[in-house]
Amino acid sequence: MVHRSRCISICVFTCSLLLLAAGANAQDWFRTGTGLGVEKPRVAVADFAARADNAKSHSQLFTQVVRDDLQFSGILDLVSPSFYPVQVPSVPTELHNADWTTPQVNANLVAFGNLTESSEVVISA
Repeated sequence: MVHRSRCISICVFTCSLLLLAAGANAQDWFRTGTGLGVEKPRVAVADFAARADNAKSHSQLFTQVVRDDLQFSGILDLVSPSFYPVQVPSVPTELHNADWTTPQVNANLVAFGNLTESSEVVISA
């Protein structure tokens, strides 16, 4: 009788270990990080307007550096310039929100500004 109860105890113990092991294998891996499961904000970076012809190369360079830095950050989704509206703003009064929220662009944020150059470079954003 003692032998039989010991056998039953061992069987119950073994079955419970097997059930626990099966449950542990069924669990998914966990992931850590920032913004998991959250959609990245979509950002559009309009070409910074040159206020004079001599500032055109610097305004193009500045625009490209801003785009590259935002893309490299990995925390934003940069909208391709090919989807931008024809008229891009350089000052706040030129910004038309409806142009930037179309399904093609769907930008949450728009970066824009202008650049002047004399003895120093001045960027207004």
